[in-house]
Amino acid sequence: DRLVLGSALRDSLAKGMLNLHYQPQVEAASGGLYGVEALARWRTEDGREIPPHRFVPLAERDGLGTCMAKRLVRIALGEMAGRLRGNAAFYLSINLTSQDLLDRNFRRYVHDEVRRLGLRPHQIVLELTERATADHHDLAACMLELKSLGYRFYVDDFGTGYSNFAYLTELPITAIKMD
Repeated sequence: DRLVLGSALRDSLAKGMLNLHYQPQVEAASGGLYGVEALARWRTEDGREIPPHRFVPLAERDGLGTCMAKRLVRIALGEMAGRLRGNAAFYLSINLTSQDLLDRNFRRYVHDEVRRLGLRPHQIVLELTERATADHHDLAACMLELKSLGYRFYVDDFGTGYSNFAYLTELPITAIKMD
């Protein structure tokens, strides 16, 4: 099944079949919308929905992870550009892996896309799962590079993996999303 899905994922990436759904981020007190989280979704050609916890590891295993991340970043920024330009307080959150952030070309790609679309880095939140922060020494330097440009970082699903507050002090984290 992994081989078949891996091949199908490669084809789906080539055909642009991955898409995004946007989960609203709402302020509890006012009920106002202040941002969205871009969530990757994949429906195979035969109509099966494959959840991200299955296709993201497949993409990483087959060397497609950063290619997929670039494509999803481009889609998310493009689809949300108008809203982001129209409201400086609104933000877009994008889920990434540590491998994405450790890739200098990927970091440059994200920043180039943000600039190309006339967006502000402070409106872009890069989210990492708690598991992705395990090798935090090299990751911290990469995150600091982007943070110096204005990007923010959230740790997603805190409480599902290492649940270690100590390492968070070494990473330039803006917020923690608790599971």
